[in-house]
Amino acid sequence: MFNLSKIILTTVLLQAISTSAAHAVNCGSRDLGFLPNQSTRFCLGERVNRYTYCGGSAGVLVGVTDHPIFCETTWSPDPNTVEVCANERFYQQATRAGTTRDRAMYSRNEGWLWSPNRSSVCSGEPFEQTSNCGFNRTKTGTKDCGCVDSWSPSRDSICEGETFTQTSSCGGTRERTGRMECEEEPEIDVNVKDPRTIWTTTAQGDEGYFQFNGSETNIMVIYNDNQDNIVRRYRSPSGHAYKVWIDDGEPGGWPLNIVDRESFDIWIDYIDEIKPNGQEYHPNKHWCELVENIWSPWVTDPIPTECGVHTYQRRRTCSQQSAAKPCPFSCPNGSMNQTVVENLTIDNGSCGGGNPDPDPTPEWDFTTITDVNPALWSTSNLSGNACLRWRSGSLGEDKQRKILQMDTSNTGTTYPCSTPGETDFCYVVYSEGNPNNITTVDQVNFRCQ
Repeated sequence: MFNLSKIILTTVLLQAISTSAAHAVNCGSRDLGFLPNQSTRFCLGERVNRYTYCGGSAGVLVGVTDHPIFCETTWSPDPNTVEVCANERFYQQATRAGTTRDRAMYSRNEGWLWSPNRSSVCSGEPFEQTSNCGFNRTKTGTKDCGCVDSWSPSRDSICEGETFTQTSSCGGTRERTGRMECEEEPEIDVNVKDPRTIWTTTAQGDEGYFQFNGSETNIMVIYNDNQDNIVRRYRSPSGHAYKVWIDDGEPGGWPLNIVDRESFDIWIDYIDEIKPNGQEYHPNKHWCELVENIWSPWVTDPIPTECGVHTYQRRRTCSQQSAAKPCPFSCPNGSMNQTVVENLTIDNGSCGGGNPDPDPTPEWDFTTITDVNPALWSTSNLSGNACLRWRSGSLGEDKQRKILQMDTSNTGTTYPCSTPGETDFCYVVYSEGNPNNITTVDQVNFRCQ
């Protein structure tokens, strides 16, 4: 057993941090490194986003500590509400059974004082607020200013230079000119082979040559020098649009009836018709399924979180296998199935850079209280083993760890523990009438951790 005339005295040194608005916006170099930066300060398996000094993403930190203070305790203040400007460092704290831990984080709070106040701007009127941290945001006013003109339609919804009439919400009209940048109307692409038809896209999404006057969009004219005709209003059994064309060997054009599904299917069957000898009746007419979403989503390898520079991959596949009769020109290079792999690099910072927090110093932490039989007790046992006689342990378990912070003579001698896992104890004695009339003896147990 260790000499209890010593105590532990733990001091946490907090680095002073600035909360100036200018610093939050113009953050300069990343001299504070990535935070959080200590996996021992988070619960085992807990994943936490890390940030750079300038507020950028710095990967994910994974916790490695299995202890109630990190896994079952609320840490505060919240990075989103702490009164420290965004991208500045602050310390979160958690306390359990009298033990307090802290960890460095970057604030995510863009400000808690915004001006001007919404109540000073007329209701519904948009304006820009600036926070005490130097960030900006757009809000609308809440002040009752009576009838406030709101003009519609907006100038931004009318093409630039076009004159139109605005109407006020308070009554009245006015002439204005639009300021929206509009594309010029394309020139009519009249088919030189047949001026009665024009290349267009219908409301159903079909693309091809239709009648010039636009009154008939159910008959698509297929010419022998164009393979870009697409029918989207009807889908193949696999859910894809149709592409239809004829070879150069068949002169002129032919009408494709897409009045209704039944008529369209008749034409498809007509194109596929086979002679008894196995030859095609119409070898110059063709259709296929257009696989428009040929690329699968990117699949990315787990992103490395360790310090240093790492390479990882992501991949996606171009596939037409979902179509029973896919068009041969969808995937790159005319292939039916192709996988593309990209190599990516992430820099998680130097393994020795930044300003990492020091490893926590071991402390005496309260664990349990054991009852001792007063009949077997002798006041001589208190020699060097008494627990702060002048408090008698009456402050409760959450304060018991403070018992080892004073020696039995109350001189304030320090008593640190050095090896995590070692144990020690002291006694709290309760008596009535006189010191020798002992009624209760508690053995208070501690663990170095």
